Amino acid sequence: MPDQRREPRVPVRVEVQWNGCEERTPDVTTDVSMGGCYVESLNPVSVGDVLTLGLRLPFSDVLPVRGEGRYHQPTIGFGLKFLELSNFQRACLEGLLTYWGRGREAVQAA
Repeated sequence: MPDQRREPRVPVRVEVQWNGCEERTPDVTTDVSMGGCYVESLNPVSVGDVLTLGLRLPFSDVLPVRGEGRYHQPTIGFGLKFLELSNFQRACLEGLLTYWGRGREAVQAA
């Protein structure tokens, strides 16, 4: 599958809860961009499914976002494209990506 992302990804491990997650155990993102994320999950998601994720931000705040399943790798996880982000959601994601992106740069520079 060719890479169709428009936004750069940042490796970020954030716990997520989502509707349809049967066991209610948190799954985890492996990377996030302004356009979407990849979620490690044993739970199945079909292409086109619309989910509501709760991204657990630093300091235990939860950011709800809606997204559409773009692909699924059984027993591994799924890619999600964010839908209709509000200005507040965009600002929170930008802050998260800036925080984690700078942290990664600092570690690489050391």
